[in-house]
Amino acid sequence: MDRADVGPRHPPETAESSLHNHSITQILRGARYPSSYSGNTTSYHDPHTSQVHDNSSRLPEEQKLTRRVRYRDEISIIIGPPIVLLLDLAAPCIIYYVWLDNNRSQWRRSCRSNGGGNQTCPIPPPVFDQWILGLSIAFFGLGELYILLVRCYRLIWRHEEFAPLLSSRKWELDATAWIYASALIIALIPFVVSSSYDNGIPWLFLYSPAFLVAYLEIWAIITLIPFKIPIRVDSDPAGSCVQPLLYYAAEDFMAVDGCQGREFRRRYQARYQTSPSFRRMILYLTLFWIAGCTIYIGCVSAIIWNLRFEFAFGSTFGFLFFWIILWALLTNLWVRVQTR
Repeated sequence: MDRADVGPRHPPETAESSLHNHSITQILRGARYPSSYSGNTTSYHDPHTSQVHDNSSRLPEEQKLTRRVRYRDEISIIIGPPIVLLLDLAAPCIIYYVWLDNNRSQWRRSCRSNGGGNQTCPIPPPVFDQWILGLSIAFFGLGELYILLVRCYRLIWRHEEFAPLLSSRKWELDATAWIYASALIIALIPFVVSSSYDNGIPWLFLYSPAFLVAYLEIWAIITLIPFKIPIRVDSDPAGSCVQPLLYYAAEDFMAVDGCQGREFRRRYQARYQTSPSFRRMILYLTLFWIAGCTIYIGCVSAIIWNLRFEFAFGSTFGFLFFWIILWALLTNLWVRVQTR
């Protein structure tokens, strides 16, 4: 097939227009990366490996990004959501509300023995215990820890199969693994600060999920600022222009958690390189998730400050998963519509 059949010719590659050198403004304008195709469309020159890959006469825009994987490799992602729901939502709520029910029963008996009802009891009702809340937060982190351990196992022990294209050392992992690990530490800040006070700060415990979301939102906002990255990030070399956060997250999630491997990273890079509409979609989805994070934090704050603690506790954890599922479904719908 002649090059003229697939689109207009583009100027030769320069330092200013090379791969991964496009800023957010250029993405919005629909700027196109210089093509790595030579003469015909049956082969694609991979800039990461200097190899030529057979594309079966198909452009990256036309190629399917994902492939079917073995059932054995899908086990972790199949059981992952139930484990996260169990440890991050069910376990904290069970621990807290079982404690609350037992202590409220003892409180009622104490009130009756003192000759007063629940309304006139001089003993204040139990609302929280900082050790119980600490145990709940610990379980909340176990769900994320499970996901992180599965990712690290694949990136370290199956490095050649799942690691970023430019990764040469097993311990380098990928961008999502490092951000995820640091986010778990950030989520502990409210617990540590609150526990430093004798009676604790109950409302601060409830902000642990919001701290995690806010941390990810900050990273997403930073990636909208055009600058040259000083180190390699995933499959992008040092010195290339930073891309929207979802660009890195989508590559890592599908390659590692989705068991698509390095071959997906190559196809994903080729699609991002050649498709202006694909780059715009990634940018708009990043903005969509930034807006979602802001909405989530605002709603959680409204719950914390307007409901009694015993109601706010379950509501904050439940709303986190409601928001994640809702935004994930809307994202999936968006991608399906855009990639028809």
